[in-house]
Parts: sequence; C-alpha cells; structure tokens
Amino acid sequence: MIVQELLAAADMLQLPEVVEGCCNFLCCELHASNAIGILRFAETHHCEQLAQSAMNFICSSFPQVCKIQSILNLVNIISLFS
Repeated sequence: MIVQELLAAADMLQLPEVVEGCCNFLCCELHASNAIGILRFAETHHCEQLAQSAMNFICSSFPQVCKIQSILNLVNIISLFS
C-alpha cells in the first residue's frame, strides 16, 4: 500500500503532519481484511491513535475479522488479546 510506504518515510524523516494524514487515511480504510495488518503496522511506527482505532475495529468486528483472516493469522489474532 503506497500510504504505508509514505507513512514509513514520513516517520523516518520526522514529518508529523504527513504521518497524521496517512494515519487518518488508514483509519478510514479499516476493514476486516486489513485491520490486523494495519494494527501491526501502526504499532511498528508508533502511531498510537491508528493502533487504537484498529484495535477498536477488531474488537467491534471480531467475528468478521476471524472469518476473513486465514488460519495462519490465528496466532496474530490470539496475540492481540494476550
């Protein structure tokens, strides 16, 4: 995803306005198919608001997230709550 690459570069270059814009965009794009990945990405780049939004989405849409995520991501789902 180009936005994730932009966010990573903006984070490295310390451009908080760009990071914030990317985080806002990603919050709007949360879906059962990408919420866990976005959460992990947000944690990696210390985007606390995005991580919280992703976690809230996962919790509120847990059955859909579990249905869409492959069995290989089961460990990721379980680790969210440990």
